[in-house]
Amino acid sequence: MLEYYRAKWRLRKLIRCWTEYQETVVQALGDSDINGRIESRFLSLKAHMAMLLQQLEDSLPASMAAEARREIDAMTNLLKSHRTLGNDAATEQWVRKEFGQLWHEHYIFLNRLLGVRLGHKRQNPNRTAPSVPNGTRKRWAPFTSATRRRLRLVGTLAVLCVVVVMASWIFGIHHTAGGRFVVDNDSGFGNFLESALNSAGGVSSVVVGFFDPVVAAYGSTWTLIMVGVLLLGSSLWIFARA
Repeated sequence: MLEYYRAKWRLRKLIRCWTEYQETVVQALGDSDINGRIESRFLSLKAHMAMLLQQLEDSLPASMAAEARREIDAMTNLLKSHRTLGNDAATEQWVRKEFGQLWHEHYIFLNRLLGVRLGHKRQNPNRTAPSVPNGTRKRWAPFTSATRRRLRLVGTLAVLCVVVVMASWIFGIHHTAGGRFVVDNDSGFGNFLESALNSAGGVSSVVVGFFDPVVAAYGSTWTLIMVGVLLLGSSLWIFARA
């Protein structure tokens, strides 16, 4: 499901970039006053669109593989047709006619994809299913790159938790009834750690106090629900951009 929404988000971004590309070419091609900043933006836009086109091809269903390959190759060739914006003004007539027609055909194709189910990996017809030798042990397929990233994230969080627990045990960190952290270790680092923890605690108190009006208006339960929904939505948005 998340792959589907991520693919749709990339497709909409590609459509916006495709529109900006057309506007930039039609308005600026052949203009002798084009500065370096505009040229740099034009090259960055084409590079970003090339990446999005590759990601789009990988997310399309197998039934559209041939058509998508032709369209994406044609769009890539169109991107290659203008190396810079400061070209000869004699191309102006071609831009208004042929370029506009080709661009519009690809624009229609991209908008057609908004109604297509994206995000599912295409199966390679030449690839056979993993066998089960001797009927006992299953041969597992290797992890995908996305799975490896998630496993690394989980592993990193686990290591951080272990480090926090070990540091609390080694330095004798405990929390007093007055709301302050106390470090039993009298070394310079222990004093620094105690100061840092209390400073972080003061900042967290300010952050928690920010929600006091919300708690007073809606209660603690609804406040927790709204904060949870906000954090979940932010996580999904970050994942979709990844």
